[in-house]
Amino acid sequence: MSLEMRTDTETSDKSKSNIWKYFTKERGQDNKITAKCNYCNAKYVVVKGAITNLWTHIKKIHVSLFGLSTTQRTLEQYDLPFTIVEGWLKWILKKVTGGFHLVSADTIRCDIIQYHIDIRITIQKILKETLGKLSLSLDIWTSTVVKSYMGITVHFIDNSWKLQQITLDFIELEGSHTGKNIAEELITVLNLYGISKKINSITTNNASNNDTMFSYLELWAKDNDIDFSENNQQCRCFAHVVNLAVQAALKELKPEIDKIRNLIVKSRSSSQRRKKFSEISKLNGVDDLLPILDVPTR
Repeated sequence: MSLEMRTDTETSDKSKSNIWKYFTKERGQDNKITAKCNYCNAKYVVVKGAITNLWTHIKKIHVSLFGLSTTQRTLEQYDLPFTIVEGWLKWILKKVTGGFHLVSADTIRCDIIQYHIDIRITIQKILKETLGKLSLSLDIWTSTVVKSYMGITVHFIDNSWKLQQITLDFIELEGSHTGKNIAEELITVLNLYGISKKINSITTNNASNNDTMFSYLELWAKDNDIDFSENNQQCRCFAHVVNLAVQAALKELKPEIDKIRNLIVKSRSSSQRRKKFSEISKLNGVDDLLPILDVPTR
C-alpha cells in the first residue's frame, strides 16, 4: 500500500478543489458548511467559501503532507546523519552558492519526526475505516551488535478487496524476551493504532516465549472485554514448522553433513584453498561456484 505524501512540486497548488483532499465537507442542520480534517478530525466553519484557515491548519499542523525537502530525502535515502548539514558542509555551500541557506540538524530531525507522526495518523485512519478483520505477524531479530528488535506487520483485505500489508512498528526490545514483555510491547502498538478489537490472528514462530505471550494476551483481552483466545487467534508460521521437521530429519545424516560443512568452512577461510577448490572443480567438470554454508534456522 502506498503511503507517500505530497511532493515539493505540489505545494504551490492551492486551488479550492485541492484543499478537499485534506478535509471532508460536512453540512449541518443549520445549513452551515464545516470542514473536517482527514488526519486529526479538527473542524472549521467555512464562511462564503473562504479556505485560508484550512490551508493554515495543514501547513502548521500537518506540514509533512507536502513531502520531505530535497535535503531531508537525501539524508533518508543515503542513511546520513542529520548533523552532516552542520559545520564545514554549511560553510562550503555558503561560499560556493553565495548565501545558500541550509536548515539545521534540529530542524531536519523535527521535520522527520513530524513526518513519521503524520504517516502514523494516516495508517490509523486506514485501519479504522477497514471493514474487515486484521491479521498480524511478528518476529524478533538480533543485530550483529547484539541488539534485539521486534517487527510487527498488519495484513488485511481493504474495502476494495485488495490484499494490503503495513509495517506498524520496529521496536528495540529491552530486557529479556519473555512472553510477558513481548505481549506488553504488542499491546502498546495495538492500543496506539486502535485495533485491539479487530484482530483475527497473530502469526509467530514456534518459540516457547510466543506461547507464553498468547497466554498473557488472552488474560489481557478478558480483562478488557476483547474477544481473543489463544486457541483461536494463534497461527504458527508454516515455514518455521517445516524447517523444524527438516532439521529433525537431517539429524539422521549428521556425520555426512558435518563433513560437508567443515569442507565449506575451510574452503572459504583461505584464498589458497579457494583457488585449489576451483581447480579441482574445473578438472572434474563441475561449475566453479563458491560453496555456501547453510543456516539451520533458515
